[in-house]
Amino acid sequence: DFEINAVSLRRVNAQAACAWNVRRKLVVYNGTLPAKVKLLCTVYTIASRAARAVAQYQTWGRRCDTFIVYTSEDAPAFDPLRNKPNARIELVNVPGGESYGNIWKKMMQIRLQLWRWKEVDSYDYITFGGDDYYLFVENLRLYVTMPAMAEAHKANKPLYFGYSLLDLTNYGFGRFLQGGVYALNRKALDVAVHSECE
Repeated sequence: DFEINAVSLRRVNAQAACAWNVRRKLVVYNGTLPAKVKLLCTVYTIASRAARAVAQYQTWGRRCDTFIVYTSEDAPAFDPLRNKPNARIELVNVPGGESYGNIWKKMMQIRLQLWRWKEVDSYDYITFGGDDYYLFVENLRLYVTMPAMAEAHKANKPLYFGYSLLDLTNYGFGRFLQGGVYALNRKALDVAVHSECE
């Protein structure tokens, strides 16, 4: 009974912006979102592209409750993130080494690390993507507080937003999440990890 709302984050941002305009006409905007959504934003990269992850934090990542950069090796270029209260650098072991062809293995390891991390339960949604995406944090927060999304999340249904790269019925949920940019709730993370471990 897995529910997938497979729209690209660009579409999510457009829908949320549209809903925001409608909502602003209905209520007086006071500069806050309707409900607090705790958001964990993750980025995977390599040490030679650390500047991209730093730029992501400086532009949009600091608006997440927590911003985690996953890399297979540490580098001094990550230093601007080390003293930030909501930013972390995490090392991830990539079976078979770091290469474009192994991104799916890296993503699988990241999801497994997050799933084992006890603090992940305190987040409502988790975003995943490489070092080349931009997230409209406020739009995502607004989108997930819309009635249909909020009700599904409250009912503990697994929710996934993003671009599907593979056919879910043929490849399973875990492989469904490789590459691209997507967001999911804690229940969907459970489903993803369990399907990858089978």
